Amino acid sequence: MTKNEAAEIITNMHEKKGRGDMAGAYELASSLEDRFVKSAYDQLAIADICVQEKHYEEALKWLKKVKEHSTSKRLLVQLIYVCLKLNRMDEAHYYYAIFEKNYPEGTDRYVLEYRIRRQEGADYPELIDLLKLINEDAFSERWSFELAKSYHKADMEKECVAECDKIILWFGEGPIVDKARKLRAYHTGEALPVEEKKEEPVKAQEEKKEEKAEAVQAEKVQVEEVSEDVVEFAVEKAVEESKA
Repeated sequence: MTKNEAAEIITNMHEKKGRGDMAGAYELASSLEDRFVKSAYDQLAIADICVQEKHYEEALKWLKKVKEHSTSKRLLVQLIYVCLKLNRMDEAHYYYAIFEKNYPEGTDRYVLEYRIRRQEGADYPELIDLLKLINEDAFSERWSFELAKSYHKADMEKECVAECDKIILWFGEGPIVDKARKLRAYHTGEALPVEEKKEEPVKAQEEKKEEKAEAVQAEKVQVEEVSEDVVEFAVEKAVEESKA
């Protein structure tokens, strides 16, 4: 393989990656000789392609090459993620120590520690403490529901219901809120109505008031055009995200 041939392969690889053709991009990436891939940008792209195609050993190899001249937050997060996928806990702790030293502020360090300790089988009290730190630093429905689930698994019924109430109050509707309602109903014994009127999220109440007048007028104009078809909304999100 010549330098020019490698450059052409790399260009085509980026194009396929940009179009979402990860299988095609991986085929090209795997044909490259390491000595021709010197750019951190290209190395990270190959690592990302390998992760998407679930070739984690290869992804780790390329991420380690980038680490030779970088300790960026994104890189360290990727290294920890891949190490967890490979169940290499010692390496995950090693990269987490570097992350904690370089980036001591922010929610990410709690999220990474939570993922590591959860995979190691930590007790629920420890995981709950970490989830509390995450939610105190950056409250979100995702991590709030993770906390509610942990309360549930730890048989902390009162705390679980309270956390579900918080999710319903602040976010009002959506897939995670639906799950929170079901989890709450499990503990309280309250039946969920077939068609339930959900609370408006606190953050959205004022916006809804302003939109109401416009919506009423628009409905008058469009009512005759509305189809009688029943539209079903997805309950589950596709990822993630996850992959937590």
